[in-house]
Amino acid sequence: MTVFRTLLSELDLHEFPENKKALKRAYARKLKSIDQAEDPAAFQRMREAYEKLGSHLQSANGYQPAPLPNALPQEERASPPPASTLNDSELGYTTEQILTLPESNSLEQESVGFDKPNREFVDEQLQLIRNLEGEPADLDEIQEILGLEEMTAPVIWRELEQTVFDYLARSLIHGETGRHYFKPYITDAFLDQLDLLFGWQSDFKTLALLRGDQGAVAQALHTNSYIRQLKQKFWWRRPENILSITLFAFCYSILILTLPDLWWKNNATQSLTKAGLLLLVPYTIFLYIQTLWPLCRWFHNQIKEQTLHHFKLQDLGRFKNRKTIIRLVLLCGMTIATVPDYWQRDHTILWLGTTALLLPFKSARYKASLKTFYEQN
Repeated sequence: MTVFRTLLSELDLHEFPENKKALKRAYARKLKSIDQAEDPAAFQRMREAYEKLGSHLQSANGYQPAPLPNALPQEERASPPPASTLNDSELGYTTEQILTLPESNSLEQESVGFDKPNREFVDEQLQLIRNLEGEPADLDEIQEILGLEEMTAPVIWRELEQTVFDYLARSLIHGETGRHYFKPYITDAFLDQLDLLFGWQSDFKTLALLRGDQGAVAQALHTNSYIRQLKQKFWWRRPENILSITLFAFCYSILILTLPDLWWKNNATQSLTKAGLLLLVPYTIFLYIQTLWPLCRWFHNQIKEQTLHHFKLQDLGRFKNRKTIIRLVLLCGMTIATVPDYWQRDHTILWLGTTALLLPFKSARYKASLKTFYEQN
């Protein structure tokens, strides 16, 4: 009895199988949980348990067990226990209770069948992704489908990977310069999740196995990864950091503009005013650099596409970020209007810093423009 309990435990069975079909199903379920390459010993024990139990069923009802895939040679197999050593009281079943069923499909075919979930349900989920219209709520729908247990079978997972890849291809923005970007609702967290599941950003070789618009999606993934690296490198250009620095400098400038009116005759206040100059003048220079940088990038792209002697002033009209030009004109105008006053009164240059600080305080579009800074230029 102990021997049979061991054999049954190898196939995760608690009772002796009633027929051939039950034995094959138990083998198929166990086969999915064992990797022959990583644990050959467990795989061999499972095969021997199947053959021994099949031998007993053969002696009971006279049929042959189904051939196993990559079965061992007959001489290397373990000998089945003699039929005379087994009796009905040990098994808990009588030979009359064991039904003789007609031959069905091979074990390989049935084991493959267990790997496939309900095909109709799978097709519904894949079609749901294909019908998505490109909205932020789509990401939740895709993540929910990715978490379904029915979609984890190898064949189904491959189809799911291709369907999600095609969805990303439909979510691209094709730039005029030949660059490709994802629409704003495609978040970095969503791409990171896809990278963990499919390895598209970590291993671009995966893209070569997929159909569809491979080049555009691969370039968009590469561009997204490149932009994120730039954001980490130029941390001071992040919207939250820029706005925090701007708010601090603005409040500080208001403070040093108010104190001279209250305690102008105090030498300490004059020292505070000079300290304010040390802060605001470099920050004003920083605003110039921040404003001129996208314009310089645009000029650089124009130089690469055509020679300088072909460039005309009217070509500036093709510069997409017109807000940058307006901001540059305002900044230069305020500088010309206030700097000459500096030579007469030391503290008037503070007005330059104050007016320059007001420039970044725009609507939420300014924050969005920083996010697409490298995309537009």
